[in-house]
Amino acid sequence: MKYHPVAISQYHKPTKKLTSFVPFRSKHRKHTINNIPVNLFNRAETLNLDDESKMMSFQHIELGLIGLGYPNKLILEAHTQTSKIVPKRRSEPTKSGTDTIYLVVDNNELKRINLLHKEIAFTNHILHLDPTGTMKNLTIKVSFRQPPSIGTRNSMITSAHVNKKPVACGDRKCTFCKYVICTDKQVTLYDKFDNPLIINAARFSCRTRNLIYIIFCPLSFKVYYVGHTGQSISTRFYQHCGGKRQQRGGNSKFRQGMLEDSNENKIHFRITAIQSHPSRVRRKELEKKWIKISHPQWNVQTEYNWWSAQSNEYADEKLTHTE
Repeated sequence: MKYHPVAISQYHKPTKKLTSFVPFRSKHRKHTINNIPVNLFNRAETLNLDDESKMMSFQHIELGLIGLGYPNKLILEAHTQTSKIVPKRRSEPTKSGTDTIYLVVDNNELKRINLLHKEIAFTNHILHLDPTGTMKNLTIKVSFRQPPSIGTRNSMITSAHVNKKPVACGDRKCTFCKYVICTDKQVTLYDKFDNPLIINAARFSCRTRNLIYIIFCPLSFKVYYVGHTGQSISTRFYQHCGGKRQQRGGNSKFRQGMLEDSNENKIHFRITAIQSHPSRVRRKELEKKWIKISHPQWNVQTEYNWWSAQSNEYADEKLTHTE
């Protein structure tokens, strides 16, 4: 099987001028000015795969450097030095018959706990079942970036494996974290029939996305509302309130939860959340599950039960078919 490499060429923005590099007469140090042509040619040598696109990039760099006053001798030395530093590309893959695609993500311990690895394993399983055989040898792997320092690495491990409770964002002006978020890792709530529900909360703050959030009373621990969000939970909550300025729209029950404690119209409630999937369909399925279990007081779905066979929509549809 002959290996055909992917054609890669360096892209130059049409709006980018040829004289957008550092001028030769700038106040930078001498070694910085001398290294600029070398680095530009090395980049062109690395990014361009075929000789034609490589020569076009070299001409683009040479014209720009000449226009900025770089000596021809310095440009020629950098051009000749490039072929010695940059190794030539291999025409054959290192492992014949196998291809690997790496998904590079941040080296964050918090991201190791999510469903990314399960999703990739499921995707690889589907690829290897390809009946045509074109995707049989393709494998997707996760590659984590190197952390900036050992101290950052230790703080990631500590925050992920020790402090797993919900946290505040740290902004003193954030009224959402101050009045709303419940920082308990495990919360025992009660539905309208006084049945206990044990909630194992995710590690989240006002900026966390992809959550199933549960609003409850901090005194009776009765469930008020269950919802899902792919945005940050604070953005979703302010949408309930009618926007951050609260000029119009929104539910008064949500707005009154953000009032001061001294206000007589304040409704005391707290929010806990469960980590969910980035897919909106899966989040809605998990939301339906918790609405069925908890029977929240503010959810409209509890009145219509649009997912069950006894819902009003189902009855109306059955009535029209009968007629």
